[in-house]
This record gives sequence, C-alpha cells and structure tokens, in this order.
Amino acid sequence: MTLFVLSLLVIAVVYAASLNVSVRSNFIKDGKTVENAVTITGSSFREIEEAVAANQTDKQVNISFTHADLLWIHLESDQDCTIETNATDATGGQTITLKAGIPFVWQKNSGITKPITADVTRFFVTNTTAIARLYCAVLNDATP
Repeated sequence: MTLFVLSLLVIAVVYAASLNVSVRSNFIKDGKTVENAVTITGSSFREIEEAVAANQTDKQVNISFTHADLLWIHLESDQDCTIETNATDATGGQTITLKAGIPFVWQKNSGITKPITADVTRFFVTNTTAIARLYCAVLNDATP
C-alpha cells in the first residue's frame, strides 16, 4: 500500500514596498519525503475567504486583479464548486472548476500557461452541495 500526502503552506511577508510569498509543497510516498519551497516577490497581495451557501447559484464574490501582472494564484474550496470570472456566464473571463479539498495553484515561473486570461473584476460562484468555504489568494507585481 502506498501512502501519498500533499500539503501546501503559503506564507506572505511584507518587506517595505515588496511582498514575498513563500509557497511550500511536500509529499510523502513509501516513507520518503520530498519538499520544495519557492519564494515569489510581488507588490500586491489579495485574499478572500467566503462562505457559499448550499445550492447557491452565481454568488457574487468581490475580488479584482489584473492578469498581465499576475505572479501566483491559489484557489480552493471544501466543496465542489464552479467559479466564473467577470460575468455569470464567464463572458470576458473564464470558468474554473474546483474539486473539494484540491487546491488550484499556478505561479508565473511554473512553465504552465497562465490560467487567467483576462483582468478579473469579480467571481460568480456556484455550489451544488453543502455550505462551501471558498479561499482565494493572488499575488501581482504592478511595478515596472
């Protein structure tokens, strides 16, 4: 039997005009632990934690950020839910599907295409199960 554990720890620290976010990940498989830490420096950090009622459709969550200077995003929910950015039909944005307990994380230097393709003005969240706790953290760098 193989045991696999993945954890993410996010630490945000402000230093003068810049902000450092340390993203740490680790996993354990067959008694072996693999760990990694990456520090990302930006100028703007936003986070929200929002309760979304059971069977809620298109709950508006106020969070805004620009996609051009996006360095890192972390989304998670304790229930399956769907996030549409900017409009209830994702017009001018995109749809992100979250699975319960599975973080959605992206960082600029990952080599993976940026999942946010337009500036975000708000989220519209649909939750078809029990009350959900939605968490979002975003790091941007608006400095030239």
